[in-house]
Amino acid sequence: MIDAFERIDDGYAARIDTDDALVLQRLVDEILVVLDDPGDLSLLVGAATDLETDREAPREGALGRLLPSMSPDPDRASKLRALTEDALRSQKSGRLRRMSARLDEARADRRAVVSEEDAWEWLAALNDLRLGLAGELGLSDDADAERIADLAARPPTGCRSQAAAVAYMVVTWWQDSLLSAMNSPALDH
Repeated sequence: MIDAFERIDDGYAARIDTDDALVLQRLVDEILVVLDDPGDLSLLVGAATDLETDREAPREGALGRLLPSMSPDPDRASKLRALTEDALRSQKSGRLRRMSARLDEARADRRAVVSEEDAWEWLAALNDLRLGLAGELGLSDDADAERIADLAARPPTGCRSQAAAVAYMVVTWWQDSLLSAMNSPALDH
């Protein structure tokens, strides 16, 4: 069971049971595998000896969502990707690792606590989880969103795409609950 985030004195908190915290940690781990994959090692060797000026867009759906093109022009997008992708991967990976550490604490405490200063980082990490799941589920428009909601609402079948749809809906709801808590009035003392 995961509860919505609520405002507390120094941030936000949500009750979360051990199993759900573990499921979220595993999801974070799966996204980290995609983000941290060095890809073709010959590219890394070339990048270490030459200035990389072009880089292909990711072929994997989840990674494509996590690292989208920054220009509709393919040549310009390739050049921008070469300049920024490594830093973006590092930023996203670091954010997800910090979230995973907090989820590990939450497994013991049965409560996820997010400080005021970490709230935006958590929102971004939750969004990265959503983006990874959206890529795996092929979410690109309103019809896909409806398809995913319908898939998540069905009785469990044990199918990976249904599990991803349920995870997508839960992470979306939890992210929204954190944002709502952030927008709620501060506690009076």
